[in-house]
Amino acid sequence: MRLDLLDAQEQHPIVVHDEAGPRDAARVAAEVAALPTTARFALIGAHVLEPAQASAVLRALAGQRRPFRVRLSLASIEHKAVIDEAARAGCVAIEFDREGPLVGGLATGLHTERAAFDRVVGALRRVRGLGVATMARLPLGLPEDDEGVFERTLRFCRRALIAVPVIEAMDGGVAVRMDADSLENGLHWTRRKLTRHRSIWRRSLWPAGARDVALSAGYRLRRDAAVQRRGRYTARMRLLRKLNRTARARARSQFVMTLGGDRAAERSRAAPGCAPRRPATRACASSSSVSKVPSTCAARDGCSSASARRCRRATSASRSTSTASRRCRARS
Repeated sequence: MRLDLLDAQEQHPIVVHDEAGPRDAARVAAEVAALPTTARFALIGAHVLEPAQASAVLRALAGQRRPFRVRLSLASIEHKAVIDEAARAGCVAIEFDREGPLVGGLATGLHTERAAFDRVVGALRRVRGLGVATMARLPLGLPEDDEGVFERTLRFCRRALIAVPVIEAMDGGVAVRMDADSLENGLHWTRRKLTRHRSIWRRSLWPAGARDVALSAGYRLRRDAAVQRRGRYTARMRLLRKLNRTARARARSQFVMTLGGDRAAERSRAAPGCAPRRPATRACASSSSVSKVPSTCAARDGCSSASARRCRRATSASRSTSTASRRCRARS
């Protein structure tokens, strides 16, 4: 049964966390059991579900056949047991907000929580692999955000295989590193990029699972973005992309650069005492050509290991050429 994640009217709300605190999992399961068998519901609350409460609620819902949506924290998404229980309970979509590593990971691209950010991406990819859609609500315009946050958000949605990306402006947030016009332009540009036909079908067809959910929500977002103005890719966004790409390349190639420096130092310490290697030409003594034989290294003790190997190969070639010349003289 198709579930439109962006249509709140067709989803019956089930409160799992109110102002008084988390509700009992048995009571939540009783409310769900009282719904019609064709009903669709959403587990909502004042706060996102943490791993302990999420595991208890989803375990109580195991076996029911109504499709539903649940809002989890990033810690719960990284918990494999919670995601497995959500898939067994019939969950079709998991919703999450921008929190934790996603704040610094999308803000500037130069952060110290790179390992935590990669773990979140891997956990979200695992959710899609189980056939559950992921719905990301990503508010942009935080005080830490610069104009590169729009392209980093686009890259994150592609890497994490987000099925339904919802891009919105931060409520009450004041962007310090960009003005209001740049923020509005970046939001329109990001929404246009994420709602193209190719982007919608790529999120829907791969990986398999929750195809109808991603298609219906994707084209609803496309209709909403069509009535807005088209954003443009600015020169500042291009510059920040190049700077972030350079920083990531330097971080990945630090070990390789160290090895390259050691090899260069080793080559500079090698003594240039060997003669250059010349190809040995085999020629018969009866002909007018003269065999060209490279001379052996006279300063072998001062050569490096590579130069010594070249000297030994040159000596071996000289001996084989001399043997061939003697055989030709004997036949003549």
